[in-house]
Amino acid sequence: MTAATEQRLSHSRGLDVVRGVAAVLVVLGHSRDSLFSARDLDQSASGVFRLLLIPTSFAQEAVAVFFVISGYLVGGQVLRQAREGRFHWGDYLAKRLSRLWTVLLPGLLLTLAVDSVSIGLDAVTVDAVGPDPSRDVGAAACNAVFLMPTRCESFGTNTSLWSLAYEFWFYVAFAAATTAWFAVVERRPLRLGAALLLFGAVVVIFGIEVLWLFPAWLVGVGVAGARLRLGADSRFEGWLARRAVLAWAASASLLFVVALGSNLVQPTSYVGYPSVAIASVPLLWLCLGAGGERPRRWVSVGEWVGGWSYSMYVFHRPLVVLAVVISRDWWNGSQAFTTGAVYVLAVMVIALTYPLYWLTERHTWVIRNLALRCLGSRSRSTNVP
Repeated sequence: MTAATEQRLSHSRGLDVVRGVAAVLVVLGHSRDSLFSARDLDQSASGVFRLLLIPTSFAQEAVAVFFVISGYLVGGQVLRQAREGRFHWGDYLAKRLSRLWTVLLPGLLLTLAVDSVSIGLDAVTVDAVGPDPSRDVGAAACNAVFLMPTRCESFGTNTSLWSLAYEFWFYVAFAAATTAWFAVVERRPLRLGAALLLFGAVVVIFGIEVLWLFPAWLVGVGVAGARLRLGADSRFEGWLARRAVLAWAASASLLFVVALGSNLVQPTSYVGYPSVAIASVPLLWLCLGAGGERPRRWVSVGEWVGGWSYSMYVFHRPLVVLAVVISRDWWNGSQAFTTGAVYVLAVMVIALTYPLYWLTERHTWVIRNLALRCLGSRSRSTNVP
């Protein structure tokens, strides 16, 4: 497979749009939780306010979609490289760690600074919007090496960081499992034993919890494998193109209905996340096939927002808490004012994360090249899937 083909299969404008929407939904969800908790209001609301708050209800479901996209991009790349004998642990860890740490480490520093201000202004309100924040050096180090939330709490008020730890251990576990499979095929027992030991180490170090959400991530890997087999099938793509309006409407409706059901029923995580992940597959498949044409304006905006969705996800939570603390006396416990404030707060916080993206995530390729040199990599790729 050529590099151009691999890039085509791994990226699309549609994926960026979905990532952008998912990140915005997470910010909306945390804005609602924090504002309503600080004012001791019923988050379920009623009447027209309940309808207005529907878009703020899908933060957890949005994380499930993030897992699918990650599985498609990262897991799919591992599959392709392993099949072609190009997988290299040094390259892989350099790319994955540089991608995560370039934003996570500054995110921990930002959380420490912003939380200090928030607690200094109103520690009672900070306690009201979340768990008692742990800001010691040990908690920061534990988060930096992706051991939250099984071995420690997420750092400070940044309760969103838990999913990054799962992401990292998904990366390691899947690469180990893939290496083990190809070791069996190639009859290399030493490599098989090392890969199995590594997979076991993931479970021991992080905890058995890593396997609970792993199926949601593997859904994305399945999409990547299916794209490799069917993505070039012009008859299949042509059939979808002839039914484009129906396909888009049906796929979006399916995801919405399953996400709404998950939100209302509140199933266990190892049921809810895979359910939403599977329901997202038709929509993501359509997005992957829609990257070649000139995008509409709304697609361009969604793609732009998706470009800094990771930074938005890492940086937003302590900023939300600070904004809630600052605005604590701006209005009374009115349901109407608080509902409107959720959207105003989310827009403000999203805007604040953009300059942080410019300072951090936008320079991932620089950190990546340094990591590749340090780990003795053979490649100098600057793509950031």
